Amino acid sequence: MTKGLWSSYGTSHIFDCGHGFVELDRHRPGHHCASLRVEVDEDDSQTGLGTFMVGEAIEYAKTHDIHRIELTPWRDNPVSTAFASRIAAKYGFRYEGMKRQAGYRGNGQFVDAVLYAWVNDGA
Repeated sequence: MTKGLWSSYGTSHIFDCGHGFVELDRHRPGHHCASLRVEVDEDDSQTGLGTFMVGEAIEYAKTHDIHRIELTPWRDNPVSTAFASRIAAKYGFRYEGMKRQAGYRGNGQFVDAVLYAWVNDGA
């Protein structure tokens, strides 16, 4: 689909393709679990780019000792939750539950996060 480049900064591993990026953040060196963040330029939304980059992240994880990837969209963001549902279906992320009041909007309101996880089971 498109070419990109992986870079590492501390505990973060970032794939940048020029129209968006995907980040795997281990939170501490050598940790087996990483959180997943996906950003796509507005002009490139709905093109499959985000889905492609998540596939790149999974392949990267398989070869860099990342055993678990967590995806946690905010529950009140319909675009993010719909994307997470599509990613879950395509790549085998499983719904694990709700993280109540996991985020803070800065306006005095907390927001729940939906938790999906992919585990490298060797498949």
